[in-house]
Amino acid sequence: MPTSSNNHNLPTLILRFVGVVVVALGVLSALYAGLVWLHIIPMPDAAGIAGAPAPPDTGDSAVSSAAPASADSGAPNFTAATQATPDPPAPGGAPAGSEDTPMPLEPTAPAVAPAPTPMPSDGSASTRAPKLTTVPTSIGLPASPTPVASNVPTAVNGITITRFLSLTQKVQLTVRDIYSHGQKLGNNPAAFTAIGDSSIAGGQFMERFGQGRFNLGDFAYLQPTMNVFTSSFKRTSTAVRIGLHSWSVMNPVWADKKLCNANETVIACEFRLQKPSFVFIHLGANDDAAKLFDKSMRTIVQYAIDAGVVPILITRPAQPGATTGNTGNNEVVRKIAQDLNVPLLDFALVAATLPSAGVGEDGVHMTGYQKVDYTLPSVWKSGHALHNLSALIALDATYHAATLDPSSSQRP
Repeated sequence: MPTSSNNHNLPTLILRFVGVVVVALGVLSALYAGLVWLHIIPMPDAAGIAGAPAPPDTGDSAVSSAAPASADSGAPNFTAATQATPDPPAPGGAPAGSEDTPMPLEPTAPAVAPAPTPMPSDGSASTRAPKLTTVPTSIGLPASPTPVASNVPTAVNGITITRFLSLTQKVQLTVRDIYSHGQKLGNNPAAFTAIGDSSIAGGQFMERFGQGRFNLGDFAYLQPTMNVFTSSFKRTSTAVRIGLHSWSVMNPVWADKKLCNANETVIACEFRLQKPSFVFIHLGANDDAAKLFDKSMRTIVQYAIDAGVVPILITRPAQPGATTGNTGNNEVVRKIAQDLNVPLLDFALVAATLPSAGVGEDGVHMTGYQKVDYTLPSVWKSGHALHNLSALIALDATYHAATLDPSSSQRP
C-alpha cells in the first residue's frame, strides 16, 4: 500500500524551518554587535539590567568630599589621616595632652598615608608635631617614619627634652661628620668618656649605672643604648679630677702620672686610653675669668672635634642669686655650643625644678641619692640623679643621630 508523500516531507520541513530560524538569529546577532561596535547604539551596563546588583560603595568618595576646609587662610583642603591619643605623663613631667607632649599617630583613613613627624629645627617646643596631623591631598608624600612611641617620656621634671637638649638639624649634621671622622681614625664606636671637675668626680656621674642594679622606670627605652656602652659605665675617666679648670685640661701637669705619658695633656691621655666616640664636658666651677674660660673651652671642644670625638657640653646647676660656683659660665657654654653646632645638655634648666637647684649647702656640688631607681619619688629630688638621667638621654639621642639609627624616630 502506497505511503502518502506528506508523511515523508514533514521532518524535512521542520529541519528546514529550524535552520532558517538559527540563520536569522545569527544574522541579527552579528548586526547588533556591529551596531554596538560602531557606537550607533549604547552597550547596556550591569545597573541597567533588571535584577543585576549595584556595585558596592567603598566609601572612598566620602573620605575626600567630607574633608573640611582648612582654617588657615589660603590653605587647601586637608584629609584627616591621623588622630591624637594622649600619652601618660612622665614622672614629674608635662600632663597628658599638653602642648609639649607629642601624640602617637594612629591611621583612621587607610587609603591615606600618615604625615611624617617633622624634626624640630631648634630647641623650642613650638616646632613639635601638632596633635592632629593632616595630609595635603594635592602633593606627593614621602615615606612616613615610625611615630613616636606612646611610652617614651618627653620631659624630665616638666622640662621637655627638646628644651634642655639642643640637637637641631645643624647640630646633627655636625655630629655625624665628627663621628664619621672619628671612625676613620679608629675611635671606639661603643665608648664614651667625660671631662670634669669635682662636680662629677667620686663615681657620682655615669658610673652609677655601672655599679649594680638600677631601675630606669619610664625611661627604659634608654636600655639598648646602655647595652652598647656597657664598659664605659664601669670606668672613671682620667680626665675627671677634683679642682680641674678648663685651662688645666690642656696642661700636662694635671695629667695622671701613673697612666699618662710624659708631657701628655689630660685630654690627650684620656682619648688615648679610651678612644671614645663621645665626650661629656662639665667644667666651670673652678674658672673665675670668663674670657679665659671661653678661650680654654673652645680649645677643648675643638681638640675633641679634631680627634673625631663628639663633644656634649653641659651647663651647671644655678641657684637663684648664688655667688659661688661660677654659674655665669653657663652662658659661655651655651654660646660655644651654638657657635660650633655641637650638642648642649642645658642641665641648669632641669636643675631649676629641684630644691636649691639640686645643689648642697656649698652651692656647688649636687645633692646625692642612694638607689638608682627612677620609680622612687626621692630620686626626682636629687641633683646627681637627674643630672645622670639627663646625660643618659643626651647620650642616647646623640648616639642615634651620629649613627643614623632609624629607631631614633622613636625618641622625642
